[in-house]
Amino acid sequence: MRRIIMWSGPRNISTAMMYSFASREDCKVYDEPLYGAYLSRTGSNHPGRDEIISEMNNNPDEVLQEILTTYLEKPIIFLKNMAHHMEGLKFEKIQKFANFFLIREPREVIFSLSQKLSNPGLLDTGFRIQAELLEYLIGKGESPFTVHSSTILKDPKKYLSKICELLEIEFSETMLSWKSGGIPEDGIWAKYWYENVHQSTGFEPYTEKDIVLTGELKKLEIECRPYYDYLKLNSI
Repeated sequence: MRRIIMWSGPRNISTAMMYSFASREDCKVYDEPLYGAYLSRTGSNHPGRDEIISEMNNNPDEVLQEILTTYLEKPIIFLKNMAHHMEGLKFEKIQKFANFFLIREPREVIFSLSQKLSNPGLLDTGFRIQAELLEYLIGKGESPFTVHSSTILKDPKKYLSKICELLEIEFSETMLSWKSGGIPEDGIWAKYWYENVHQSTGFEPYTEKDIVLTGELKKLEIECRPYYDYLKLNSI
């Protein structure tokens, strides 16, 4: 069995990546299993917060143990995780997985995130925790890698094939497309965040966005930049 965690930040193509892996017959995906625990622990005010907390296990240690012992349905298990959901948690258990990191240009993340959250901060972007997770894994002798969402969108087949190679699984052509609409594995927060993916049938072509941030959002971009630059050093 191959257990995989993709560590992303918000407003990336993480849900499209989950749909890509879900399209494989040999893969079972899980959508942000630590989300409820994160909201309960941090008090972050996300859309649907109370509903998410009430529907999920809010004990992160129990969730991580469940992932390791009961998520066994298919030969490949793929977890889409937001890196900031690991805030305040010990990193040891992630060594039992094949880990990789999905990143996006900070100004694009922050601009999109600001449409969903008022006054987003560094924790909300995920960049700091992504960098900490990457540094931890490298320090433990692991070989995680980072992939930029724009490179995937520019050539999905090439980079999905490379991702599969590095994860030591075979690439499948089914990863390039999916049916429009949701999938059963969607978290209950899908109605707040997944509208674009639900309208898609595959990876949308990359288009560079002309974004200029100002005020507090610009300060946040500057704060994110060193973590992003570190993550890019391990990009494929």
